[in-house]
Amino acid sequence: MTDKHTMRLPHSMNHTATSAITKALLALSFFAILLCVFLRKSSQFNVVKPTMQDPSSTTSTTDEGRCNLRIPNCFGESDSSSRSPLYEELASDRLYREDFQAWRKLVHDFETDGAAAAVSLKVVDETGESVPSANVKMSFTTPGGEGKYESNTGLTDSEGQFVSEGRTCWNVVWRVEKSGYHTCWSNLYLRPYISVQGRSEGKWFRAPFPVTAVLRKKKSPHKMRVYDGDISLPLSGDAIGFDLVDGKPLPPYGNGRHCDIEFSALHNPDEWKRGNNADRVSIVKIAFLGCGNGGTIVTKDEFCDLDTPRNAPDDGYETLFESTTTFIGGKYSETGRIQPNQYIIFKIRGENDGDENGYYGKIQGDWHVNGPRRELWFRVWINEEPGNQNLEDTSGWH
Repeated sequence: MTDKHTMRLPHSMNHTATSAITKALLALSFFAILLCVFLRKSSQFNVVKPTMQDPSSTTSTTDEGRCNLRIPNCFGESDSSSRSPLYEELASDRLYREDFQAWRKLVHDFETDGAAAAVSLKVVDETGESVPSANVKMSFTTPGGEGKYESNTGLTDSEGQFVSEGRTCWNVVWRVEKSGYHTCWSNLYLRPYISVQGRSEGKWFRAPFPVTAVLRKKKSPHKMRVYDGDISLPLSGDAIGFDLVDGKPLPPYGNGRHCDIEFSALHNPDEWKRGNNADRVSIVKIAFLGCGNGGTIVTKDEFCDLDTPRNAPDDGYETLFESTTTFIGGKYSETGRIQPNQYIIFKIRGENDGDENGYYGKIQGDWHVNGPRRELWFRVWINEEPGNQNLEDTSGWH
């Protein structure tokens, strides 16, 4: 029996109210899920710091193994497996987020007055085996500016380890030598590497910082012929032939005898004068001539006296390299440019082009034509024994 004071709502009104409540609950749930996803994503990433370099672990190698620097990943807060056990969190990373002024003062004090630092260097060969009894020179930057160092020297132990301590303002430089190996060197810039405990103790980090250096064995070292070349490209855009064996341009620009390579440029110097905002284009071409001849680009190993592969490749050579520089609509761009830290390894005068088996070598240069300049400068290393692909040069030129 229904109480007489109880008011019953019509069925349609009751259904409408229930539907509105359900929709409101669904909307709140949706926004709650979005908020949780956003907070979770935010916690997985560090704040990007525009003035700090990323010290994540990097290893640059060739197929033969380059003399390189391996540094542990210390910034990866979301990847605990890759973080070095030496650091809970970097002071420079933490302070940058929490108090920029404190971070800047910390770095300034360390760079001005110096702080204690220790480096644990592991020396290995290209197979990863330890190299004992290698000569190591470890240098620490002293107050007073770049170029002033205090150095410690010694030998690696039976495990290829060498630990050195010193007071430094901003970096540590080392050099490793051993008979039968090519010399390697590198440096560690310490600005991002201030650990929490190290900061409280006046140190860059509380324990020796681990790095690895790779020594490359000497296999067939020999002295290559080295010379410098320079040419001024004609305004007409015509190509200049160059004799890589004699090291001379062809007539009428020189008395070279065999055209191994041609240089040319489509470039108007007047268009590139300072203050000229007109659209302009510059194209530099390097062409290898002859059947089977050409070049291939490799990046220089800047931390070893053997800075290319030991031998020129059997194949993979290209006949034309083209670099285009444009200034269009106020925007400057480059495509195809060979960088100053890159070599062109070449093969010339193959079996179908004069000399039996040809010649091998490498070229490094400034292949950039910009502004009113139309000159190209380059350095050539050439193995003067026909057919010998060995590039393990001992001339001392880099």
